[in-house]
Amino acid sequence: MTAFIIIFSLLLLLIIGIVYFIYVNKKLKAAKQEAEAAKRTKTEFLANMSHDIRTPLNSIIGMAAIGLNKIDDSEQVTDCLEKINFFGKHLLTLLNDIIDISKIENGKLQLVDQNFSLDETINNIIKIVQPQVEDKNIVLNVDKSDIYNVLLRGDQQRLIQIYINILSNAVKYTRNEGTVNVSITDSVQ
Repeated sequence: MTAFIIIFSLLLLLIIGIVYFIYVNKKLKAAKQEAEAAKRTKTEFLANMSHDIRTPLNSIIGMAAIGLNKIDDSEQVTDCLEKINFFGKHLLTLLNDIIDISKIENGKLQLVDQNFSLDETINNIIKIVQPQVEDKNIVLNVDKSDIYNVLLRGDQQRLIQIYINILSNAVKYTRNEGTVNVSITDSVQ
């Protein structure tokens, strides 16, 4: 009888060990799949960001070349320098967004709460996507006639980031010589 209890106990331990092994193996497979999905997401994000970084960088290089070729035209050089400054700030924002990923993952991203001009924000967004629009000979129509609150409060850079992504995708997926229509409305009068 004692031998039977020992064999039964060992058999029970073996079954428990096998069940536990199967459980741990499933957990490890799930963790591996999550890690692979996160890796794919980061790779895709970096690929998209490298594309997004090229747009203002190409604009900076292009404006510098124009400025150098028109060095005697102070008005043209000033215009180029203003655009270089603007696109340089946008490029810095994109690079900061890449850094923000780690803040998002750690729950440490903070939004800025400030007043800003909606009209100025829209104009800046249009300036940023304009080189893409011109490259594809796209007509960009922006309707701002239904805006009643020109001063907003919130995180202007995040709003710019969202709308640049939307507009960049609209331009990217519109055929050459097509049209992109943007209508900005304000629901609070």
